[in-house]
Amino acid sequence: MRWWRRAGGVLSLAVLLFLIYAMFFLTRTEPSLWTQAGALFALIAISYGTADAFNATVTLYEDAIEVQTLFRLKRLPFSGIRGRREWVQRNAEGADTHYLKLVPNDRSLPTLNLMRSYTFDEEFYRWYNSLPNLDQSDPQWMGFLFGRWL
Repeated sequence: MRWWRRAGGVLSLAVLLFLIYAMFFLTRTEPSLWTQAGALFALIAISYGTADAFNATVTLYEDAIEVQTLFRLKRLPFSGIRGRREWVQRNAEGADTHYLKLVPNDRSLPTLNLMRSYTFDEEFYRWYNSLPNLDQSDPQWMGFLFGRWL
């Protein structure tokens, strides 16, 4: 992952830990059960996101591409790749997340969605750009207008 994603995770975790410390040890009143549960949930979620930012990798092998996250490993052989797509997902706050998508030629193989927050090198982009661009060549891509993602 890019340095800013890792740094953001560490900073978020540090701020949350300070807030939890202040809530439990610097205030004179005990936090409600809901506040405690919310703090615990936030701690788990931010810890997971931070750990994932430090552990997530995309690796090109001689015959396959592999994406490893904290709890998941997906491997797609080069012979099983139909092509590539790019798409943007906008969240509720209006921030965009850009994805590179590797589409398999068989439904039994995994589809790989790679966020652009990974640090890809020139070799990766040369390989990726050599794949067929399904956004330009596949008329079925219009299916997304009706809620069907391929």
